[in-house]
Amino acid sequence: MTELFSDSAFSSLSQGFGQLGSDRTADYQVTQKFYQQRELDLLTECNNFAANIVELLPIAMGKKACVFECENEIVKGQIQTRLNEITPKFVKATKLARQCGGSGLFLGNSDEDLSQPLITPIEFYNIFQGGKSGTLQISEIEKNPLNPNFENPCYYKIRNGSAVIHASRIIPFYGIRMITKEQQIRYNHWGISVLHRSIDKLKNLDIADQSIANTISQFSRLIYEIEDLPTLLSSEQGKQLLRDRLALLNHSWNVLKTLVVKTGEKVYNLKVDYTGLDSMLQHFKEMLAGSADIPYQKLFNSGGGGEGMGGASSASGSIDRTTERQWSDLVSDKQQEDWQPGMVKLIDHWLRQPIPYQLEYPNLLQLSETEEIANDKLKAETEKIKSETQTGMV
Repeated sequence: MTELFSDSAFSSLSQGFGQLGSDRTADYQVTQKFYQQRELDLLTECNNFAANIVELLPIAMGKKACVFECENEIVKGQIQTRLNEITPKFVKATKLARQCGGSGLFLGNSDEDLSQPLITPIEFYNIFQGGKSGTLQISEIEKNPLNPNFENPCYYKIRNGSAVIHASRIIPFYGIRMITKEQQIRYNHWGISVLHRSIDKLKNLDIADQSIANTISQFSRLIYEIEDLPTLLSSEQGKQLLRDRLALLNHSWNVLKTLVVKTGEKVYNLKVDYTGLDSMLQHFKEMLAGSADIPYQKLFNSGGGGEGMGGASSASGSIDRTTERQWSDLVSDKQQEDWQPGMVKLIDHWLRQPIPYQLEYPNLLQLSETEEIANDKLKAETEKIKSETQTGMV
């Protein structure tokens, strides 16, 4: 972590602070500089916590491909095979979007006019970086409030290119979606990197980590007892003997990483109580986990196994059940929110004809028998309420 924030790229973030007009804030200028791709790359390459914030959720989302259900078993098998093949593309595009603010999966074929809706079969899939400074840019937004695609992109373009790409040929992925119109325009209708919320917390954790290391280093001292020290200091010859002895001790420590002393000499390490340092570091870690919207135990692999920072189970046991359920629910929600529209677009194009089907996302958490019964009961009650609402009984 230390080499990241000492880099000149990040020291430049604070330069020019407060030099904008009254309609912009200094924080916005820092954000704009942070958005340069070089700094984003540096952050995810040099900082394991940042890389985990970007990659942990997409990897979990791609562990189980969505399940395609329909009555025709042949069609079901064909579509399921394609979904299994396309899922890694969705994972990669989601990672890029979370890092850079946006990305697009291009549905390519031999059509010459890309400005027309996609009709012919898809021949290849390419991923383009979106976001404010990405290759793929939004060219036009649907402004007709009566259009089902209102306020969504209807055309894209490649940066510095003249070709216009119809929205049916792009599956967009976003980092953090913007809410207000001003924000949307500011970021060219893309989102922002998920690291935007965590940059201050990453820096604070890095500073705390370095401070603790320096504190331990400064208060860890070797004590060398010298017999009859006042007598040695009373003469020049004694002072020279003392200087030579200390120089030899220093040389042996630097070369051998140990101290060579004669029999009877006393050398010991000064012990210092570091009470409170663990809780201080824990506080900064919790702040980082909160800003990243990832459970603490998952982000830092605390308390056992799972896909945390270590990526392997520890002897202390497994991550608690509550955290597993929270994480599994978060993954399922993101699959429904971020992947469902793109999956539906692909499936409708693959089928070439409308047939009834449904998509399901398998839960990452293996439910116990009691949990499955409670879950089935909840689903049945939900379906009953929906049915009664549709028939007018409620």
